[in-house]
Amino acid sequence: MGASVSYPEWRALARQLDHLDDNRLGGRCFIQEGKLYDRKLLLQKLSHLKSVRAGGNIREMMFSLRADLVRNVANISKSQFHEHSYTVPSAIREWTQEVKTQLSTLADWPEAGISNEEKLTFFRLVGEGGIGEEIGVAAPGR
Repeated sequence: MGASVSYPEWRALARQLDHLDDNRLGGRCFIQEGKLYDRKLLLQKLSHLKSVRAGGNIREMMFSLRADLVRNVANISKSQFHEHSYTVPSAIREWTQEVKTQLSTLADWPEAGISNEEKLTFFRLVGEGGIGEEIGVAAPGR
């Protein structure tokens, strides 16, 4: 991996290493993953977030996002997890992508449905600590 000349090459090698090394967390090493984060819970949270988004209720979406982002949902922020993995397990990638989609949806939601002041309050709350801060939800005014 140290001899990689590009990120795509490095990433491909990292995925191969994770797949081959049972002590790593990437790929399909669910037994090891389960020791450091709750994959089943995260997949349940992902399913819930998707159903809330499909329902189109922006306030329910905000509530669900805030509940996940101000906590260490499924223990995915555990430092030991990140010390032993070159790649991010697919469940975490999928959950993070859904959260990003919903944050964008909220940011672009018409003011007739939710005021800009409410949006500002929401982003301040989820951007100050917890996973929201770790995945890059910047609290306005920073």
